[in-house]
Amino acid sequence: MGVYDENIEFLRQVCALAAQTVQRPNACIWHFVCIPRRVHSKPLSFMVVSATLIWGFTMKVIGITGGVGSGKSALLSFVKENYNCRVILADEAAHQVKEPGGPCYDALVALLSPDILNEDGRIDRNKMAAEIFQSKELLEKVNDIIHPAVRQLILDEIARERAEGKKDFLFLEAALLIEKGYLEIVDEMWYIYADEQVRRRRLKEKRGYSDEKITAIFRSQLKEEEYRRHCKLVINNSESLESACREIEERIRAI
Repeated sequence: MGVYDENIEFLRQVCALAAQTVQRPNACIWHFVCIPRRVHSKPLSFMVVSATLIWGFTMKVIGITGGVGSGKSALLSFVKENYNCRVILADEAAHQVKEPGGPCYDALVALLSPDILNEDGRIDRNKMAAEIFQSKELLEKVNDIIHPAVRQLILDEIARERAEGKKDFLFLEAALLIEKGYLEIVDEMWYIYADEQVRRRRLKEKRGYSDEKITAIFRSQLKEEEYRRHCKLVINNSESLESACREIEERIRAI
């Protein structure tokens, strides 16, 4: 074995030991930097003159989607408590862009009038909903204002987290991730499934929704086959939360 081979083998062993020590799911170690060296103007062989150990914690972006009542919030609480991750809720991002000084505030007030404002100058969610409830055209205009801003905010947050390099995962939750083109943003999409009767029971018990309201919401969302077609992982959350959490644990170990 030559000098070059001995150095390479030594560094491989060092890197293997370091990788075992780190124990983080996205750790990768690379690369050896080698240059030729000459002694007394004669080639000696390649010698390792430096080794660069780079801990490449490549943050994975995972989209979490599913119908209303499927239990996405409970599963996100589990990953937030048990993994080194950031959770972004699209609904919260939508509220953020509507705040005074936010990218959507002036456009929404101009479109819907100052009547949608509270006394503190913030947009009142219920007043805005009342304005657009009867007009499909107005709803589309509001969505055209909000959705691009939410998407940009999310892209900015993903870029910031990746630049900081502190998180292993970023989970992005929204009911409309597939419809709004987030498949091209996330590394993989997970579908949280629960059968219809379970979802109806949850929505009645936790939110007090009527059967008529639940049916209307179900009709407005994607069909189950569409969710399954676009998502890499289907998590069954119809039964126990513990069972669904085990499915998440298995997938994260495999990433």
